[in-house]
Amino acid sequence: MNQPEPAASWDAARTLRMAAACGLLAYGAFEFSRSSKLYADGAIGFGTVTNLSYSNGKHGPRYRADYRFEDSRHQIYAGSGQISRGSYRALGVGSPISIRFVPSDPAISEPAEFAHTATTVAMDGVCIPVSFWLLYLALRRKSRARGPEAPPSSSNTPADPPPSNFPTIFR
Repeated sequence: MNQPEPAASWDAARTLRMAAACGLLAYGAFEFSRSSKLYADGAIGFGTVTNLSYSNGKHGPRYRADYRFEDSRHQIYAGSGQISRGSYRALGVGSPISIRFVPSDPAISEPAEFAHTATTVAMDGVCIPVSFWLLYLALRRKSRARGPEAPPSSSNTPADPPPSNFPTIFR
């Protein structure tokens, strides 16, 4: 007797995996798009530092610069990004800073000091397949435990084995 497959149960762990996968997919797609545009189409320019900040993180201090720059149509854009300790000490508010930006979309920019490379673009791209793998894990159904297999019916097994084609010497 065949029973219908029970509906997948949505427990907290599955919901958490779904949320993590969707968040990672959104982040990965955004960062990969941004970093690949900067790597492929980025142009070097100069901006003016508007603020310097640092934070103490798990792996030591992180230094950031906020800046403004003007594109070829004289529109002003703002950006921010990580800089080195040496740059943090050398720069001040109002100092010029070398930046990399996408001419077709100047809102995408970063300090040139830590501009994206092929390696960082690839690392951003890894988030996408990992998020699909997490989605797969979250959506797959768990296999139901099956009971012992039923023995084959006697009508399917022949009473006598079929005759052998081997010579009698090997029997």
